[in-house]
Amino acid sequence: SDYLVGRLLGRPLIIAAFPVRDGNGNVVRVVAAGIELAWFHELAGEIGQEVEGTVLLFDRTGTLLARSPERAEFIGRNWRGYPLHDHIVQAKEGSSAEIISRVGPPQIYGWAPVRGTDMHVAFGLDRQLPAGVVGTFDFLYTRGINQFYMYDVNLRGIVGFSAGEGGRALYGTINPATGAATASRLTPSFNDVLRHTNRSGDYAYSFTSQLQKRFGNGIQFNVAYTYGRSYDLISLGSSIASSNYRFTTLDGPIASRNLRPSVFDIPHKFTASGTVDIKFGVSLSVVYIGQSGSRYGYVVSNDANGDAFGGNDLVYVPRDAADITLQNPADWATLDSYIKSEPCLEANRGRILPRNACQNPWMNFLNLRLAKSFTTLQGQNVEFTADLFNTFSLLDAAGIHNSWGRVKQVSGFENDNLLQLKGYDTVNQRGSYSLNSSNIATKYFTQDAARWRLQVGMKYSF
Repeated sequence: SDYLVGRLLGRPLIIAAFPVRDGNGNVVRVVAAGIELAWFHELAGEIGQEVEGTVLLFDRTGTLLARSPERAEFIGRNWRGYPLHDHIVQAKEGSSAEIISRVGPPQIYGWAPVRGTDMHVAFGLDRQLPAGVVGTFDFLYTRGINQFYMYDVNLRGIVGFSAGEGGRALYGTINPATGAATASRLTPSFNDVLRHTNRSGDYAYSFTSQLQKRFGNGIQFNVAYTYGRSYDLISLGSSIASSNYRFTTLDGPIASRNLRPSVFDIPHKFTASGTVDIKFGVSLSVVYIGQSGSRYGYVVSNDANGDAFGGNDLVYVPRDAADITLQNPADWATLDSYIKSEPCLEANRGRILPRNACQNPWMNFLNLRLAKSFTTLQGQNVEFTADLFNTFSLLDAAGIHNSWGRVKQVSGFENDNLLQLKGYDTVNQRGSYSLNSSNIATKYFTQDAARWRLQVGMKYSF
């Protein structure tokens, strides 16, 4: 069969079917069995590991069934029209060629059909650079078609604007004295009624360059850099629809949000790793990961647009003291100082802050791993491992003070409360606010990710 995903376990598989015929040659039964593709991953891994190659299994339509080294984003994807698959289709029988790939460096590939099926197996080797260095370059582009989208159909729509606050769209009324919001509903018998629909437009891309070098005595080194961007209408960070709707910050009208950087947008990532065999067959691996911090934006802690939800309305960033109504005008100096200290706020004075315009600080992690394998019965294998995550943090705790292992975040979520709505200034047509003093006092909070952790494991292969 072609590539399938099993309904029961959700694993990739193919179906093998065999006809059962009667004495006259008529088909009276069909015996079918689902074959999981995990067996091929294991076999391909053994083949490719010996010579650092790539092993691929295609079905008759050009869909990639399995790959080693494993790349989950490639599995189940149709590669018809790509150079390698075009060569396979044209040659039909086994052959070889140097392929200039769209997703990697030039490679020498050989391929052959799997007898009794319409599948093909291909094996490729990277082209080596001088001094035995293997270079790889990957480009991946993803565009969302008919992505998940939702909006509240029990709102009447936009009923007004806060002209003095960047033209913020209003979906209800705000009490001038208390700041309490009342949504304008089509029917008061229900609260929010979410329509689940589809929208296109989300996209992401990444460029990855990688250099690998293997020395003698089990020493190998790898360094890689990835630049990537990701944009979406709604970042789906929850398994619950109402949570996704409630906590995704609103940028643009509810029914047609603006495309902005995703909460999963990590522009820069640098990875360096090395492995060496030390005494008694024990291997030591050292992995450094440095990457951009996560995205977030500043919001009003309660409902600033009358849509019945608080904490999802991005703040209007005032130009000066006359551009905002504060319950305590003396708070302007504190707010202004904070805006100046935060580049994303300073760059957006005089407008509503765009969604996920801010980014948490750069993060550094150093991980260590010790591994030892033993051969057991009939060629089976058991491996013991010990992993130390965030070694920088352990060194800091042990008295070797450094800040590299600290993970500092304004917010671990997409939104961080900066202002509280206390009323509505009808003269200037804008909200009346007070400062969220708990966030102003401490800009960054060290997260649990900064803790060092030790993990011990065992894997038995048979």
